[in-house]
Order: sequence, then C-alpha cells, then structure tokens
Amino acid sequence: MPDATQAFKHAILENAGDELLLYLGLVDDSGFELSGGDPSDPYKRVAVFWTAPDEEDKIYPTENPVVVVPGNTDVGGWRCYRQLSGGDDLGGKDFAAPISYQGQGTLIIKKDEMGWRFI
Repeated sequence: MPDATQAFKHAILENAGDELLLYLGLVDDSGFELSGGDPSDPYKRVAVFWTAPDEEDKIYPTENPVVVVPGNTDVGGWRCYRQLSGGDDLGGKDFAAPISYQGQGTLIIKKDEMGWRFI
C-alpha cells in the first residue's frame, strides 16, 4: 500500500471539516443528545466551520460554538454531526465533569479546546 503525502493528509482533514463535521450538538452525561427547551428558543445543533490543518495536523472551529441548553440539564460533552437533525454521532469530547443548568441558558465552547486530529 502506498504512503500518503502530507499534502494528501491535509486535503483529507480540510474535507472532513467542510463535508462531514457540519453541525455541533450537546450530549448529556450518558452520551444522549439533548432535546427540548423553551419552545421560542429550543435546543438545536449549530453549524460549525473549520480551519485548515495546523502544524500538528489539527483542525479547529473558526468561531466559539454557542449552543442553547434546556433547563434542568446536565451537559456531558459535545458531538459533531453531518446533519442538522438525526444521523450519526461522528465523535466529539466529553467534559471532565457535567455542566449543570437549572434554567435554560447557553453554553459557549472554546474553539481552542476543540482540536481534531484524524491522522
């Protein structure tokens, strides 16, 4: 099997962000995606755009994702998806400890803590 060049690896990373990791959603501490919230501003996945790979072959969101969190919720982490709703969980990160919300609020995830390295 031939070895892939660095340029080829970077092209894969760039396409992964642009074509696969289109939306970010939140999960509870059991890994289930959140739902519900105030009907006028319910929880939903948010679009995410990615940088080109850096010197460590990592891609990062171009902006800090901001996600509505329903009340009475423990947020356990974030996941990426290809679709706005449904579809497969493509991976993400669990937080060190769940973040609890009594009332509805928003969670801002720091883009610098969201680096993806596939290869």
